[in-house]
Amino acid sequence: MSTHVTIIPHTADLAIAITASSYEELICSAVQNMFASQKPIYRTKDLQVERTISVTGIDHESVLVALLNEALWIGATHHESYTHCAITKVSKTVCIATLVGKSIQRYTGTEIKAATYHALTIYKDIYGIWHATIVFDI
Repeated sequence: MSTHVTIIPHTADLAIAITASSYEELICSAVQNMFASQKPIYRTKDLQVERTISVTGIDHESVLVALLNEALWIGATHHESYTHCAITKVSKTVCIATLVGKSIQRYTGTEIKAATYHALTIYKDIYGIWHATIVFDI
């Protein structure tokens, strides 16, 4: 199964719904779509960069929100946007991921400030498909 992402109309925020065949795919899709939705303009001469991040939480929801917010912070700090994600380790309470991207000049879309817990849902259905709805503060 390929990952599917839907932008959900939401007042004053950005919300996305993701379906994926694994929790790892769900996490990576969330990272990639979070950055893509901001419509980055990349620096043309800069090489690809890799950043490894590690987060902990008490459940799938807190791990996802922590990872997304850490990725936003790392991206803002280094003026980068990430197009790929590889999970090194993942559990209900830990995630280590390598983000791959490039330096950016700026974003042309709406800049995301944070991933939130508002209306956050993550679950695996009876067919083993993972679903998430994530609301971002813009």
